[in-house]
Amino acid sequence: MLQDAHEGYEYQDYLTVAIIFDELLNHREASFVIDRKSFPNDKFDDLKVINTSYVDCYQIKYSNEENDHIFEKPDLANGNDHDIAVSDLYFSWKNLKKQYENVNCYLCVAWKDSKESDGLRKVLQKADAAFFLPSVSYRIDPEKLWPMNQKPLGTWIKLRRDIQGESREDFVKFCRDFRIIVEMPKASIKLDNPGQLENILLGQVRKLGVGIYPNEKVDCLDVIDRIAIAVKKWRATGTTHPIAINDIIKITKLITDYGILNDYFPINEAIYITDLEQLSGLKRKLDLVKKLVLVGNPGTGKSWLVEGFVKELKKINILLFVLIAILS
Repeated sequence: MLQDAHEGYEYQDYLTVAIIFDELLNHREASFVIDRKSFPNDKFDDLKVINTSYVDCYQIKYSNEENDHIFEKPDLANGNDHDIAVSDLYFSWKNLKKQYENVNCYLCVAWKDSKESDGLRKVLQKADAAFFLPSVSYRIDPEKLWPMNQKPLGTWIKLRRDIQGESREDFVKFCRDFRIIVEMPKASIKLDNPGQLENILLGQVRKLGVGIYPNEKVDCLDVIDRIAIAVKKWRATGTTHPIAINDIIKITKLITDYGILNDYFPINEAIYITDLEQLSGLKRKLDLVKKLVLVGNPGTGKSWLVEGFVKELKKINILLFVLIAILS
């Protein structure tokens, strides 16, 4: 049991790294809360990814190749010693909605999919969007589990008992925001002998530009290990605030001047003066020529001007590709 628990935490760490890399690859300005409850009995406490307009919350379960647990109705109906009863997940979602306006909740399990004959399949439907890792995605079908003008199915005893007094409309919203991801990639828990998940991590860091100029001397395993060690530390010691994506980039020690990673130059609002006429002039020129090259000596405020320009364009939903480079 102790070995299983250890593997579970190791898997959770590696999956967290994969999710962090996915945020980096998609250039999202995310921050991360690792293995911290937002309130007592928070079931989606393994990882929270906080983006500007939504929050992704994760509960992660692992079973190795030897044990290879099969996802079954008792797992979701009453928890089955895995602490994932659907009624408990619902109440966690409801509490999270009090903190965050837009919440996506994920139950990610490296378990075998349920059998067609299992009662669980009767209340599940395939999700409309795939997870970013190889897997099978489901949503709960509220019409099957809690039909209109009826109580929840009688065979789901815990749900039926716990949900008394709750609005069916709220439960339907929960089903919309909640996804079950099964058949998650297994892991060897050894970077030098990679399994499915470790090989995915290796592919991600290569896409980030590790191994090519200007990071051609950086080892892929070293980058993964750096982030994994940081994740373990954050999980073990706790963090007082969300971990910003820029802090993650610093840990990788990658050169970001020429690569795929975003360079971000936060404006010091205390001394920066927004020149609306200057920004309007840039906008007019951009409308005419579609491409602009801004050049100037170091320290003249080019980066802040670009950041301010991008900020203003975002307000009117204009997409702009920006490349900041050193000209020789």
